Amino acid sequence: MFDGDEPHPADDVYGLAVTAYILLTGRHPFDRKTAQQAQELNLEPEPITTLAKHEWQALARGLAFERAARSQDAAEFLADFRGRQQRVQRWALGAIAGLAALAVFCAVQSTQPIGPAIPWEELTPQQQVEFNEFVSSGEEWLANDPPFIDGAFHDFAAAFDIHPDNPRATEGLDAIADALIAVSAVTTEPLAQRRLLAEIETASVNPYLEEHAELRRVRRQLARAVEGRE
Repeated sequence: MFDGDEPHPADDVYGLAVTAYILLTGRHPFDRKTAQQAQELNLEPEPITTLAKHEWQALARGLAFERAARSQDAAEFLADFRGRQQRVQRWALGAIAGLAALAVFCAVQSTQPIGPAIPWEELTPQQQVEFNEFVSSGEEWLANDPPFIDGAFHDFAAAFDIHPDNPRATEGLDAIADALIAVSAVTTEPLAQRRLLAEIETASVNPYLEEHAELRRVRRQLARAVEGRE
């Protein structure tokens, strides 16, 4: 669909399989990378050893990057996952069945546009120019060694405000989140942790980063560390 093809229920199977993988393992199969990015990097999901062979094969098939290699709809995915003569644990089956129902709903909605609610073409020429300038500036800040996170956040957040959910803006915000998370992993000095927490709280004002699960986890972790010393 990202390549402009007509929508198909198999597109929703990929999202269903990703969500099922997260439900069963607690992590994203491709480290939160998009399908396009994961395919370009030739990434493969780590097998879930606690699943039966036919269950893992069904899940891996759902995670295939090529539509033709995937289960063609949620019912086929669930049938493959169940297997002909085996049953999954009740809790897992209930979760997968619920996700399958969600995928069916998504299939009905698949004709709806994906991405920004306002098409790029409907932005004014001035808005398009400003958006591109903010994104270019944000990319320059990130290209610094080390990256200037404050400047990059200002620019990508401004681009997001102009055109919410534009992939170029959200990719920049994801890069900022990744940078903040990486810094948190090596920050142990109390004053530095307090400053990093303030920086993350500022970034979380952006509605996209506010919903960033890993950044929220780091934010809570830092908050507990700071509060524990006060």
